[in-house]
Amino acid sequence: MKIKYNVKTFEDVICYWVESQHISSELDDIVEYTDEVAELYETENWLHGIVDKTSPSIMEVSIRVDEVSEMANDVRVHAEKTLFAVLEVAIQSGKGVFKKYKDSKCSEHMDEIIESLADRFDEIYDYNKETQVKNFYKVLSECLDQY
Repeated sequence: MKIKYNVKTFEDVICYWVESQHISSELDDIVEYTDEVAELYETENWLHGIVDKTSPSIMEVSIRVDEVSEMANDVRVHAEKTLFAVLEVAIQSGKGVFKKYKDSKCSEHMDEIIESLADRFDEIYDYNKETQVKNFYKVLSECLDQY
């Protein structure tokens, strides 16, 4: 994958990664919740002999949410791979905020850096794109400084 680094592209990738992380996480929570509720009510109905195959059920909702969650997870993985590639190019370019990391060993630790970013997601996420980018750079710098 040939990537040309520029700040605008990198900021778009940051926002793509942030939103994909957020959506995937929120859907995981919904999957867990709908699964618990579906099991509770479906079991309750089954114990009382109430089986209505013609009406929609919470279990069907749970199954659909799980499918969407898997799709969102695929998007999150794609965003991570894209962020990984663009971040590597940005560090190698040594431009702007990446100047001090150009000759570091950061490229050898990209998996750990991406994992650290995900672990510190709560420090990055915001409803405002500009704040997300600012927070991302702050957390990223702290992660890169470790190497």
